[in-house]
Amino acid sequence: MHIPPPGVVRNASNLTKGLVGQVGSEAPLTDLKSSVNWVAQAEACGFPEFNHFPLLVQYFQFFAQKLGWRYLGEIMRPAGDSLSDEQYQETFAWYYNLVRQAGEQLIRQGRIAPEVQTGLRQDLFPGGPEAFREEANRYWSETMAKFGLTGKPPGQAG
Repeated sequence: MHIPPPGVVRNASNLTKGLVGQVGSEAPLTDLKSSVNWVAQAEACGFPEFNHFPLLVQYFQFFAQKLGWRYLGEIMRPAGDSLSDEQYQETFAWYYNLVRQAGEQLIRQGRIAPEVQTGLRQDLFPGGPEAFREEANRYWSETMAKFGLTGKPPGQAG
């Protein structure tokens, strides 16, 4: 049984085909291998949990190792769609400051300090993923009600 990789990994894989050839092969690499010696990763996800990222991190670590690059670390952000919402800009100022610190640390020190990494992993919303889900459900219920829709599939009573 073949289970395809998540879309994000598939997309990243498509971007790297010309660089590394087939996974596991020793195909010659382009000049990129000699001109880059490190990689850092920043990813966002709409879902509120961090458990959507480990496979992507492992892929990038593998990719870096294959190319002989040093993997510096990552900034992962669940519930990331909220960061672009105008109404939350002041609320998330603390998070943007941590991202700037992390970027500066990656450039100057080649790593993100543990205390900054801990801050980056804090929930954006008080109450954590459950509060995020409740707010999302409230929003969609209100939006659907505006259009006379219910949360029930067509033909289902109630």
